[in-house]
Amino acid sequence: MRIDPKDPGVFNMHELGASLIVPRPIAWISTVTPDGAFNAAPFSAFARVCNRPFIICFSVGLRKGEKKDTLRNIEQSRDFVVNIVNDDLAEAMNKTAADYPYGVDEIQKAGLTALPGEKVRSPLIVEAPAAFECQVDRIIELGEPGRGNTLVLGEVVLIHIKDELVKDNAVRPDDLKPLGRLGGDLYCHINDIFAMKRLFK
Repeated sequence: MRIDPKDPGVFNMHELGASLIVPRPIAWISTVTPDGAFNAAPFSAFARVCNRPFIICFSVGLRKGEKKDTLRNIEQSRDFVVNIVNDDLAEAMNKTAADYPYGVDEIQKAGLTALPGEKVRSPLIVEAPAAFECQVDRIIELGEPGRGNTLVLGEVVLIHIKDELVKDNAVRPDDLKPLGRLGGDLYCHINDIFAMKRLFK
C-alpha cells in the first residue's frame, strides 16, 4: 500500500502517523499564564534534539482553529517545564487532557502538586519522576496556515530527577517506568527490556 500524505484518501494523517510512530514517551508541558495561573497538558510529540546546549522540542497543534493554552502561555512567558509521565501517573495525565477553559489549573484538577520552577516561572509537577526546566530557544511555524503545527524548542536550564531513580549516574528505564503512547486510546507499559551491544562506537 502506498499513501500520498497530500492526498491520503480515507486515511487521517494524524491518526495514521500516531499509530505508526510508536511508542512515544509522554510529557506534561507545564506553563504559567500572564496572571500566574498554572497550566499543564500532555504531549507525546516531544523529543531531545540537541545535547550542547541541551534542547528539547515538542509540537503543538490547534484546537478548533485556535492556539492551545500551552502555546499561548509560552509565547508570553518564554519558558515551560517538561515533566515525564510514568505508569503511576497515567490516570492523572488523562485528566489533564480534558478541554478546560483558559486559566483553569489542570494540575490541581488532576490532584497533582505544582511547585514553581527555580529558573523559570512555569511550574514543576512534584509527582513526576523527572522534569526539565526550559527557556524558549525558538518557535517555528510548520505546515499550512490554520492547519499546521507549531514546533517549540526549549533550552534545558535545570533538570530535576527523583533521587531514588539515579543509579551509577544514570536512570534505568525499569525504575523510571515511562508510559508509552500508541495510536487512538492505546498506551503501553515498558516491561520487556533487553540489552544489545552496539556494533560501533
